[in-house]
Amino acid sequence: AHLSFSAQQKKQNSLSKILSVLRRLSQRPTAKELEQRNILQGEPNEVDRRLERSEIKRRLTRKLSQRPTVAELQARKILRFHEYVESTHAEDYDRRADKPWTKLTPADKHPCWRCLVPTLKWVKNHLQTSPTQTDLEGG
Repeated sequence: AHLSFSAQQKKQNSLSKILSVLRRLSQRPTAKELEQRNILQGEPNEVDRRLERSEIKRRLTRKLSQRPTVAELQARKILRFHEYVESTHAEDYDRRADKPWTKLTPADKHPCWRCLVPTLKWVKNHLQTSPTQTDLEGG
């Protein structure tokens, strides 16, 4: 089994890569070391997990039950309702914007621009000829 020089070199390169990977893997800390350094969380057993969840649930339920009522918030002047504000029922509809301007053709846009251009020109001339607030203040 005589291998050519390039085949031997390829085999040696792959062997050195494997050894390098093995060396790196052997230097990695174990799972126990990572747990001790608080990097890796240990697998909690089912009983501990349920106890923790029930404690969280109990705490949150207590917080919700101790919430002040609307009357208490009004008495402490945290919540204010104004009597002159009215609310009416609105029908539900799709509030995503319909964008009709995306459907306009150049022919549809032309009358709009014909009306807008004189107004825009007037605004531009007015802004150029009238003094600004900073001009009046001497700035």
